[in-house]
Amino acid sequence: MIIIHAGMHKTGSGSIQDTFAKLDGDRVDLPTWHGVPSWFVTLFERINPEKIVDTRHRLLGQTLERRRSGRALRPLLISGERISQHGEGIKKGVIAMAGYLREHSEEDVRVIAYVRPPRSFMSSWFQQMCKRGSYRDMATPGVYWPRYRVRFEKLDTVFGRDNVTLKPFQRDRLEGGDVVLDFAREIGFALNPGEVVCANESMSLEAVALLYVCWRFGERLNRSEKNYVIWRKRLVGCISGLGSRQFVPVDARTARTVGWRYIHPRPKSSCRFVLADTFTDPVVEANRADLDWMEARLGVPLSEPAVPEGEGIGSEAELIAVALAARPLLEDRIAQVIADLPAHEIPDCDLSVPDVPDADRPVYELARRLDFLRDLRASRTGTRQKKKGNIMIIIHAGMHKTGLSPIQNTCAILYSGSGEIGNRGMVSVDPDYPVLPFPDHVPESASETAPSSSVRFQQHLPVYRP
Repeated sequence: MIIIHAGMHKTGSGSIQDTFAKLDGDRVDLPTWHGVPSWFVTLFERINPEKIVDTRHRLLGQTLERRRSGRALRPLLISGERISQHGEGIKKGVIAMAGYLREHSEEDVRVIAYVRPPRSFMSSWFQQMCKRGSYRDMATPGVYWPRYRVRFEKLDTVFGRDNVTLKPFQRDRLEGGDVVLDFAREIGFALNPGEVVCANESMSLEAVALLYVCWRFGERLNRSEKNYVIWRKRLVGCISGLGSRQFVPVDARTARTVGWRYIHPRPKSSCRFVLADTFTDPVVEANRADLDWMEARLGVPLSEPAVPEGEGIGSEAELIAVALAARPLLEDRIAQVIADLPAHEIPDCDLSVPDVPDADRPVYELARRLDFLRDLRASRTGTRQKKKGNIMIIIHAGMHKTGLSPIQNTCAILYSGSGEIGNRGMVSVDPDYPVLPFPDHVPESASETAPSSSVRFQQHLPVYRP
C-alpha cells in the first residue's frame, strides 16, 4: 500500500513526518529530499525534469523496484503539506506524481489529509507567516482563508474520491486527541504514544506581536541573500522564548545549526496567540460557499468554540500594543545576546527612526531594536556583518601519513569550537561559533609525529597562533 499524506498545513504534519522519519527503513519507507520528507514532493514540480530524473529515481524509483521484486511488507509513505496547497504549479506536480506512481507501481494508492476549521487555521497560519517573515497586512484578512475547495478537489480528481480520505482536525475526533496516533490508526500502523515526536509548537502572544512589528515596520529583507533562512530562523528562535513561556534550549548541535529553539509547555489561554472572532467572522461569512462545500465533503460540520471576549487579537492596533508592552523583554534579550558575543562580532547600533508622526514613533523605535537583534543573530553567519580586512584561504593538501589528523583536529577546534571533522578530511566550519585561538593542548593521534606536525602547521597561519 502506498499512503500519501497531504497535510493540510497546520494540522500536525511536521509531527507525523518527524515520527515516521525515525522509523524509515525499518517499519516504513519514507522518501525524503535532503533529509526533509515534505521537500520530496517538489521533485515533481520542477520545470526541468531532465535534471532531477536521476534524483527522483534514486529516492523513489529504486524503492518501488525493490517493492515490486518482493513482498511489500511495510507501507510506503509520501508526506507533504504542499500536496494539498493551492497553486497551478502544485496541481501539475500532484498530477505528475500520481502518473509516476501508476507507471512504476501496481500497489494501491490512498490519500489521507486532515482539514482544520477555518478560525483556528487563520490564527495558526497568521503565526506561521510571522515565523516565515512573509509579511501580510492585517488590513487584508482574506489572505489567511484556507481555500478548501481549491486545496482538496484536485485530490478527488487526480486520485479518485474513493481513494481520498479527509478527516476533520478536531481534538475530540482524533485518536487520543493526537493527530499522529490518529494517522497511524488510519493506515493500520502500530504506534506507541511514546514514539510520537512533537514538532512546530506555537509561540507566545508577545513573540508573534514582536515578529509582526519586525516585518511590518523594520528593514526590508533580501530573500536572495545567502543564509537568509538560517538567520531568519535564528531571529525567530531568539524571540520565541519571550513572553509567558519557559524556554529550554535543545541539544547543542541543533542550536548551532538553526539557532536556539525552545520547548514550550502548553500555555494557558490567556498567553497564547489567537485571532478574535471579530477579525475572523467577516472572512468566514465572505467564504461561506467554500466552507459549505468542505463540510459537505467531510460529512460533518467544522465547528469550533468561540474565542473568549478579551483574549483574541482583533486589529493591528491591538497586536502592536502587545508588542510595545513587551519592549522590556526584548531589550533584556538583546543584552543577553550581546553578552554572549565577542566584541568584534557586535554590529554597529543604529536606532534612529525615520521622520514619522510622534504617535508612530514608539513602534518604529521598537522595530529598530528588532532590526538590531536581527543583525546580532545574523552576524554569526557572516552574511549580514562584513568583517574588515582581507580573507586568506589556506589549503592543506597532505600528503597521507604526515600528521593530517592532528592538524585537522586542531583546526576544527580553531575554527568551529566543536572539534568536529567533516567528510573526506574537511573541517566542519560552524558559523555560529566565534573564531577561537589555538588551545594550549594540541589533539594527538596515534602518530608519533602528531605534536610536531600540528605545531609546524600553526606557524604557517597568519593569525591566532598560541
